Amino acid sequence: MRKTIVASLLVAVVGLSGVGLAGAAQASDSGPGVQTPVTAARGGFSVSSKGGAPVKSGPGKAYDTIDWLPFGTRVTGTISGNWVNIDGGGFVYLGRLQKPRPTRAYSAYVADPAGAPLRSGPGKGYPVVGRLDFGDKVIGTPQGKWLKTLDGYVLRAKLSS
Repeated sequence: MRKTIVASLLVAVVGLSGVGLAGAAQASDSGPGVQTPVTAARGGFSVSSKGGAPVKSGPGKAYDTIDWLPFGTRVTGTISGNWVNIDGGGFVYLGRLQKPRPTRAYSAYVADPAGAPLRSGPGKGYPVVGRLDFGDKVIGTPQGKWLKTLDGYVLRAKLSS
């Protein structure tokens, strides 16, 4: 009996060309099988091969390459055998994917009386996209000296738990 696993994952790469990868997970209804939700960290997989992963037109190496996913790209789709049928079209070899590492949420408050700039990326060279006021609660994921929030990045030195 073949098992079909529905993978619910995120696509986190801006500017992918070719295959559109957004959308809801699709279940395969070809042939008999059991559908089992994936319960991976953050609910999915990311490209683990440093060189990236080719997106094939079918579930096999002999199929044409229709797109390329860079290292770290998160994908959604249906696992069938050794291939993931990604949402939006195309197949990625399961051996080039991994479960993303779980991350801990971090909660803090802006401790600097002058407030803190919210930047578009983790560094002072990135543009300011907003401002946090003294005492504002911030929730995000630590990335080195920075905290990644839903709205941008804030320097952790400006925060206090």
